[in-house]
Amino acid sequence: MKHKFEISYKTFFITAAIYLVLPVIIFFLGYLKIYWGLLFTAVIGVSFYLAIRDVDKDPEGKIKELKNVKFPVTFLVAAFIFAVFVTISNGVGEYMWGPYDHAFRRAILNDLIEYKWPIVYDPANQSNPVVISLLNLNGKQGFVYYFTYWLPAALVGKVFGFTAGNIALVIWNSFGIFITLIGMAIYLKRASYATLFTYLCFTGLHVIPYIVSTYIYPYEGWTWIDGWVPHISFVSNFNNLENVYNQVIPCYLIVVMIILAVNNRSLGFIASLIFAYSPWTTFGMIIPAAVRIFCPDLKASDKKQNLKNIFSVNNFMTPVILLFAFGFFYSAKSDSMHDQGFTWDYYGSIWKFIPVYLLFLVIEVLPVAVFAVRRHRRDPMFWAAIGVLLICPFYKITEMNDFVMRA
Repeated sequence: MKHKFEISYKTFFITAAIYLVLPVIIFFLGYLKIYWGLLFTAVIGVSFYLAIRDVDKDPEGKIKELKNVKFPVTFLVAAFIFAVFVTISNGVGEYMWGPYDHAFRRAILNDLIEYKWPIVYDPANQSNPVVISLLNLNGKQGFVYYFTYWLPAALVGKVFGFTAGNIALVIWNSFGIFITLIGMAIYLKRASYATLFTYLCFTGLHVIPYIVSTYIYPYEGWTWIDGWVPHISFVSNFNNLENVYNQVIPCYLIVVMIILAVNNRSLGFIASLIFAYSPWTTFGMIIPAAVRIFCPDLKASDKKQNLKNIFSVNNFMTPVILLFAFGFFYSAKSDSMHDQGFTWDYYGSIWKFIPVYLLFLVIEVLPVAVFAVRRHRRDPMFWAAIGVLLICPFYKITEMNDFVMRA
């Protein structure tokens, strides 16, 4: 247990890239016409190759010496146990109690296993009138959702049955958490147990209004611990992992990959993969990814080389393909976004919204910003994060505002 394993940045990047790309390829080959599926698979395969080829090269194209991080066996074991514990305790696979959202998640996995791809629902085959009325099935309808995350487990389930697919989902989910923790440690250049705590518990200080409302001064606007402000809520890591693991585990992994990047030639490839997992999270990824491309540490000294890096094939090829494939797919069910508009319209006027917005920022953003600003005030990524947090509350999509919660 005292032995240490060296893990390189390149090993982490390749593992993470395979983890993110594999479900997308399964979608291309299993859900699209074969000629589109093969074409898009070839394109993303080329992008993957180019990204791996350049992973450890600096902006000038020269190999960059990166020090490997030594991981004690005890840390690796602890991180693995932690990843499995978080997965199961959050209700993935329903081996423990989970929020009601997991009933929907389980149904998604079930249908991906039991139905032929692409999934088409036929009301003629549905005998339960309650289900027919809930689904509003007027003729055959395709299943449109951001379900890419479940596809590896569903593929296992198609071959070996639902139980095997469910176990595969737990393993897949746990592995995503595990490699993200490895990436966080590589960023810190040491194996720190603080990464486990941060991964699970990072959030704002909405516990303060919770205490006020519960013990001091109850108020009608209270809804739930993260949603203490009507129409706006920045959701904690724990809550996100519990409810929408399919969106946030790929997101957290991609964020780590973007921050660790030593050149900007494949940032478009990395960041755009999130669109396959969540249109909501994609909104939040745009600003950080764009800022990272222009960060000083990724800037080549030669202007021509710098422009060549920014406008590389890999920064545009995969984003275009994913926007085309998943953009058309998601838009096939665009009527699901029934509640949307500027947030201040839901308050009646912008003047009622402003004080609530400012109070929200004081509780959710300011304490963390003050804590981090001294070390990161010269880091463009810090200001990109602040920018996202300031802008997102201006708009609302869906009744619970999935846009702000996930972006």
